[in-house]
Parts: sequence; C-alpha cells; structure tokens
Amino acid sequence: MRSAVPLGGLGSGTVELRADGSLRDWNIFNNSPAFGTKVQLNDALFGIRIEEQSGKVYASTLRTQPPSGLPAIRQIKYSGDFPVSRLRFSDPDLPIRVDLYAYSEFRPRDPDVSATPAAIFTFLLSNSSRQAIRASLLFLLPNHIDGHVAVKGGLTFIRNGNLPLSGSIAVRTVGSGISSVTGSASSFEGLWRAFAGGETIAGVGLKGEAPRFGASTASLSLKPGQTKAVTFIMAWYLPNRPFLDKTPGNYYSTLYRNADDVAVRVAERLVDDWRSMLQWQQMMLDNSLPSWLQDSLINSVATMYKTGMRFRDGSWRQWEAFSCSDVDPGHIDMYQSLPYMWFFPTLRKQILLRFASVQNPDGSIPEELESGGVAWVGPFEEPSGREMGDSATVFVLGVFQYYLWTGDQLFLESMWPHVRSAALWEISRSKTYGLPEYLQNTYDLFHFNRKTLVSYNAILYLASMLAAEKMAKIEDHPEDLRTFDSAFEEGQSSLNQRLWTGRYFRAWWSEDTAAPNALLADTLYGQLWASVLHLGLVTDKSQLLSHLRSEVALNGTPFGLQAMSGANSHDSNANRHVQAWNPNEPKPNDRLIWPAGTLDWGSLNIYLGGNVNESMAEVNKAISNQRINLKDQWNYTDINNYWNGGSWGNSHYTRQLILWALPLALSGQQWDAVSERLSFNPAEPVPQRLPFFVPQATGVVELIAPGKWRIKVTSGRLAVHEVQIANARWTGDRLLRTGDCLYLSSPSAVASNHMH
Repeated sequence: MRSAVPLGGLGSGTVELRADGSLRDWNIFNNSPAFGTKVQLNDALFGIRIEEQSGKVYASTLRTQPPSGLPAIRQIKYSGDFPVSRLRFSDPDLPIRVDLYAYSEFRPRDPDVSATPAAIFTFLLSNSSRQAIRASLLFLLPNHIDGHVAVKGGLTFIRNGNLPLSGSIAVRTVGSGISSVTGSASSFEGLWRAFAGGETIAGVGLKGEAPRFGASTASLSLKPGQTKAVTFIMAWYLPNRPFLDKTPGNYYSTLYRNADDVAVRVAERLVDDWRSMLQWQQMMLDNSLPSWLQDSLINSVATMYKTGMRFRDGSWRQWEAFSCSDVDPGHIDMYQSLPYMWFFPTLRKQILLRFASVQNPDGSIPEELESGGVAWVGPFEEPSGREMGDSATVFVLGVFQYYLWTGDQLFLESMWPHVRSAALWEISRSKTYGLPEYLQNTYDLFHFNRKTLVSYNAILYLASMLAAEKMAKIEDHPEDLRTFDSAFEEGQSSLNQRLWTGRYFRAWWSEDTAAPNALLADTLYGQLWASVLHLGLVTDKSQLLSHLRSEVALNGTPFGLQAMSGANSHDSNANRHVQAWNPNEPKPNDRLIWPAGTLDWGSLNIYLGGNVNESMAEVNKAISNQRINLKDQWNYTDINNYWNGGSWGNSHYTRQLILWALPLALSGQQWDAVSERLSFNPAEPVPQRLPFFVPQATGVVELIAPGKWRIKVTSGRLAVHEVQIANARWTGDRLLRTGDCLYLSSPSAVASNHMH
C-alpha cells in the first residue's frame, strides 16, 4: 500500500504509519507541500521485547522492512478508517497478540481540537499463554530538528531560535502499571542493542557526540489471559511556519505552550477522543451504503489534513496539491466544499470571505488566494492568475450554499454586494452570445480560453444565475432579479442554439472556426450543484439525461470517464474503447481520466432519476482504481492515465471530495436552515439506512417499516420546524440533540395502522 491514514492535526502537519510499520511522509516540520520537500525518517520505528517466565526472549522491530541489521516482524495486517489505522502484528515466535491503533484528534465542528499537533499510538497487548510475561515497547525517534535532549517527564527535543525547525518535539507514555524510561544516543544501533538485550536505554549515553536519536520505552507485566493498553503520544510544537517570504506561524501555537503541553493535554482527552471517534465511525459505517463507498467517504477527509495549513492568525489555507503550489484555487473550491460545510463550517466561511476581500474592481473573482492579496504562485508569474469561467460562478454558488445551510442572514447581507458584482461581471463577459466568452477553467489542459464558448463554463454560469436570482429575491432587489432572470433565459437559449448537438452538449464552440463535436466529461458539473442546492434545472431534463448517456458511451473506460472524446481525428476510434498503451503512439490529454468527472456523473444521474445501480457501478470504477488497483486510498490523484489507470498528476487532491454528493443524491437530502426544513427524497430502490449531514449535526435516516421512517441525530444539535421523508411529513418545533430520534409515517401507513 502506497499511502495510509495521515496522523496529526488539521492544518498542523501529519505523518503516516504505513502498512509495513514504517513512519513515512513527515510533514510536521513546516515543510509545506509544493514549496518544500517531503521528509522521510527511515530510522523511526517501534520495537517490542517479550520475556517469558521460562526465560525465553523475543525481540523485534515492528516493521517488515526495518533498517539494515535489525530484526523484522514476519507479518502486519493493516486497516484504516480515518482517523485511525490499525496494525495487527504476527510472527510464529511472538507469544502474545499485539495490535497497534494509531490515530489523531478529530472532532467534527471543532477545528481547534482537530488542529492538535500530535499523533497517538495505542498498543493493545494480550497474553493468551499460560505463563506470565514481561513486555517492553520501544519508540525510537531521530532528532530531525537537531535540538538538545531533555528527559524530564519523557523524551523531548528542544531547539531554540526562530527558524522553521525551532521548537520542541515530545514523546510521552500513558498506561496503567507501566514503567517508562527515556534515552538518547548518537546512533540508533546502541539504543536498539540495549533495548533488545534487556538493558536500560538511559545508560547508552552520547559519548561526546550530538544526540541524533532519542527513544522512549514502556514496560509492564502481563498475567495469563490479561490485556493491557500502552499509549505513546508524539507531540510537536514548531511555531515558526514560513509561507513564501513571510512567517505567518502555526495556529496551534495559540492553543498550546510547547510540545510537552500538547502531550499532557492530549493524554487528558484520550477517553473523549475515543468516544468521539467511535461516534464518527459508527455514523459513517452503520448505514446501507456499499462498503466501497463507506470506505472512500470516511477516508476522503484525510486530504484536508494532508494539504491544509492554518496560520497563527487563525486563517485556513490549502495547497492545490503536493505537486502544485497554488493556494486556495477557486476552480476546485466547490469540489471540496461539502465536508468543510458539514464538519468545519467556520473554515469554509473564511474562504468565502477571503475571496470577497480580494474581488477585483470589475467584479471578477481571482483565480486563487494568497495571504494579504492576490498572487499567482505558480510558474507563470501572472500577477492575478488567469481569467476563469469557474471563479465568479462558484463564488456565487458558494455564498448561496453557506447561507442556505447555515441560515446566517448577516453573512448574506455582507456578501450580497460582492455576489451582485460577481454575477454582473459574468453577464458582462456574455454580451455577444449570452454565455461567458474566452474563459479558462479547471480543465486547463484543453486551453479553453482560446474557445469562444465552453459548455462547462456555460452550465456553471446558468447555475450561478439561478443562485443569484434566489439571493436577489431574499435581499429584495427586484431589478437585479429581473437582470439575472433575463441573463439565464438568454444563456439557456444560446446553450441550445450553439452547443447542443442533438445528443449532447459539445465541449466548445468557436465563432471563427468549425468546432468539432467534442464531448467533455464533467460538462454538467454546474447542474450537479443546481441539484444539490435545489435550484432547478439549467435546461431540459431530457437533454441532460441524453448528455449523460453520451458521456458513458463515448468517454467510458474501465477506470472511469476519460476527459474528452471526438476532439482529435486520430483519436476518434480509440476514444470508444481503451486500447493497450503503445509508447510509440501519442498520448493526447483528452484521453486522460479526471476521476471527479466520473463521481459527478454518478451523483447527477441519480438526481435526474437515472438507474441507481448503473450510477454506482460507474462511480466504483474510479474508486476501485484508486483503492484496489493503485492501493493508494489516502492519496487521490487529480488525473489518471488511460492505459492502466495509473497516477498522472497532482497528488493528494481535494477535487475528489465531490464524492460526498453521492450520499446526498441517494437520500435526496435538502436542508434549508433559514426555514429549518429538512427533507429527503430517497432514490429507488430505497436504502434502509442513509446518513445525513448538515453543518449543525450528523445523523441517520432509516426506513423502519413500509411508510415509516426514523431520523436520529448521532452528533450535534439540530433545530427543525419541518421534516419530510418521501411522502411522510412532520411539523412542529423541536431541538434534536445527540441520540434524539424523530418518527414519521406516510398517510398510507397511518391509514393502515387505523384499519388494523
């Protein structure tokens, strides 16, 4: 497996405990993606020593491929459901059962606790033998920050100064009936020999050299049949995070004093952490969604941890990818917005406010954000990025989404001038043909800024006009309402006149050249958002369904939908069926696979009444490629190649978070926080148990009998005035807290009960 659950804090850095027992991808050292390099500490490891009552000794690292010269464990079985990894160790000579649970603090709707800079490692040691044993565990850690060593209360590396590596790293042990020892040395071999030989690591010494390694041990006795837990907490506190030519620092430095403080407070919260994680995992897994979808949803949150950063002033920022140095790019803003809205809405609000604060005088929204203003931080050195067809549009949709799902009237009032200005800019770019002209978008490999009209931009534009109409009505601006309505009608007419082929919407149309009937998968992304936000259809439903059928027929591959078909004459036949890759053949961009397009297709097909099984099967092509073929569940790439589904570009990409639209489509969930109305229109066949998500709470909707439903809040607090599930309806005023249930029955079910 090529990735694992990231351990650490939201915006505070992470490290991965991989399936072979190694600790990889150390991003806790202020080594930001894109601008910094990944840190790999191969000498970091866990070890175990068992001394049986008979005198027999077993000692091994808990890695299948440890550093040269050290013993390896025979086998490790790995499983991961964010934020937890479980490693189960086995070896013919290992006399006890050893499980390791590695996790970090994750609390939906609590971004501060979720930002804790710590990784937690809890070992469960079970003695199933008939004799007592003495067990010892070792955590060996390189001194990467080159600090001095303090051993009071546990192992701590401390480096003074104001550099990115200045600060502290601490390891603390927690457990009942354990004895703990710490030590440091100039090489890891000496620490290992002392541990494996049953000697104290405190006596290894530095021999006049710098402390390049530190270690902590925990020892305990186990009676026959006894199980005990031992926890290592690794905490870090490196407050001087750099960013470009500034040092904005780390947000966690406002929450903690040093690494020791982090470790102590994590130890105090362990029981609450376990309770919160069980609650989260039960909600994500105790439902009727297929296992592959459960697995993908619960683990997709990892991307937020891998690429996010939070500065000392509290501002949340996110790299586009490990391989792309753009920060907060608007063109993927809505793709990633769903889990932010539900689990960390305050961070989502920050992004929208920041886009508004840097809006250009003409009303356009910059391509991306940078602290204190707008800057292109990629290789093109353009001062404000590119003019995009999916910046102003997703900003308008995003503001409406936040208002609709939070009911924050003051937010809408403050954002309305920005929304109005952005919508009017969109209209100004549509003067000639009623749709935005010569604008780039997120599918930038196709140079859409050179095409007059682009369907992807057009559909987003129409969806944003529908959202702008809603907000103009709420803000009581009838003149703007008429303007946006007129723009929508004109744009819809142009869409059908210039971009509709009779079967699907062509990818682009140009006024000066004949446009091919190219088909871009994900063309209808804007309609997906119109469906999620209950805005209506941007054009005739039969056209939308015909377009979706054409995408599968012309762009389908075993790994999901390829980006484009019909654009190149030499590729027209190959686009219908994926051919074995020949290195002597051209590899055009249009045959690449952008998995998000497949995810969007499946969700929208369900929203439009398409076959649920077909929709799920298509989505599972992209998901299975990542989970099963690539074995890279926690590192979704933005683009895959067409010949074997392998990674092509942009690692740890948040575009795939649009996967969260799929449970919305299945349940037909609509949430209006203003009127406190929650409704569901489950797809057929009706799943028995479906999760629901709103910014205020999460829960489960369950069909308990024909026509009878139960809605249960599993975390948070939800005030409702009206709840509707299919044709069952409840009205009243009620505050549902964690564990509360609400029961609904359809009129036919009530009549049946009366007859009985």
